[in-house]
Amino acid sequence: MPVVTANNFNDSTPAAPATGTKNVHWQASAPGTNPRNVSANYDSSYDVVASFIGQPTNAALVFILTFTRNVSFQANWAGSEGTVGTNPTATATYTIFKNGTSIGTIVISPAGAFTFASSGGAAFSFVAGDRLTITAPSPADASLANIGITLAGWRT
Repeated sequence: MPVVTANNFNDSTPAAPATGTKNVHWQASAPGTNPRNVSANYDSSYDVVASFIGQPTNAALVFILTFTRNVSFQANWAGSEGTVGTNPTATATYTIFKNGTSIGTIVISPAGAFTFASSGGAAFSFVAGDRLTITAPSPADASLANIGITLAGWRT
């Protein structure tokens, strides 16, 4: 359920919404008063959460999601996060696909730092029925294990 934050009770237009939020407007009145225009914005976050338990094999398909609604992601998957149970011995790269076409990578350093990159540094949108998949590195890293990834998006 979206979170609504009322922040404008002065009959004026609110500031432009931040990414992932939308402005909404309605009239409200207290008993015995004239209706007033009220505006607010709500957070329409949509996080895609994936966990890969254990050690995947070379280029293994480790995640599949078929979207049921429209969702957008910022350039370079801004706001996305990752954790690792066991760091890789060498840099490991997971590949993100939209309907079978590569659209980005998740790179994990030997120190366990995550770098998310989208193809061409572009933002991406998905509609209901689109498929997001993630494949493991090839060759597989002998140490890398127990990955947790959250791709930060929002409903559009």
